[in-house]
Amino acid sequence: MKDETQASDGKASPVFVVGSGRCGTTILDQSIGMHSQFESLPFEAQVLVSPDMRNGLVRAFQDPPGNERTDLIRAHLQNRFSFLHNGRRLGFCSWTTKEAYTQMTEDLLRDIKIPASSIRTFLDKLYAPYLSMTGARFWIDGTPANGCITKEIVKIYPEAKFVHPIRNGIEVARSIVRKGWKSGSFERALHHWNIWVSRARYFGNSLGSDRYIEIDFQSLTKDPAAEMLKVSKFLGVEMEESMLNRFSPTRANIHRLKYEKWEIDLLQKIAPGMSEEFGWIRHDAMMPPNGRP
Repeated sequence: MKDETQASDGKASPVFVVGSGRCGTTILDQSIGMHSQFESLPFEAQVLVSPDMRNGLVRAFQDPPGNERTDLIRAHLQNRFSFLHNGRRLGFCSWTTKEAYTQMTEDLLRDIKIPASSIRTFLDKLYAPYLSMTGARFWIDGTPANGCITKEIVKIYPEAKFVHPIRNGIEVARSIVRKGWKSGSFERALHHWNIWVSRARYFGNSLGSDRYIEIDFQSLTKDPAAEMLKVSKFLGVEMEESMLNRFSPTRANIHRLKYEKWEIDLLQKIAPGMSEEFGWIRHDAMMPPNGRP
């Protein structure tokens, strides 16, 4: 199969797994990373954008030039290095030193007036030793929030590819509530899911089917071989059996859930049409009144 994950300038184009938290970004990111040519960053990098969308290299495109913007970007990068290098996140950035990272940061900020070029140079320098260490050719960033800044990412990597797992909003909202996120509010969690999924779909679909693909999370867990074959073809590589190692038979049962009518009504109000599009709601999946999931 022709290798289609190579940019026209000869550089390796990365893959971004985007969407909403609790949608399957992690398992899809890791499964692609099991391929011999790909390597997942050890944790959601959050270098380009933070989960709250307030910080990250994306500010170089959004904020006016000046010392304040420079200081904010520098602080964000220092934070990511400290959190991921010294913390418990699987030794992210362990392949570089703080001194080298600081120098790369200052080189980036010196040339930040041309954000796309300077950010690409920074990321290529940051991740090249990691790829060399692992023997992979392409890196994968599984930060879900990247789906909200697709238009900025394609300025940096014009031929980057985006993989978007989409999961039933009710299941996502329940999971978010169990985590204690969004103040434990089911409705707020559902709104959060809808905003992130809608943004990723809007920007992704504008790129075309050769650059953006959606994967139904339910189909992924029920028949991972078929869905990972689809992902492999999209990425332009042969599927490898190792890409299925992250899946287990128990994952196929996570969708045997019952939904309360108020949950279904709220989903259809917040994201009209998506239930029908993905076939999420069946008659036998509805709970009787006052039921419990």
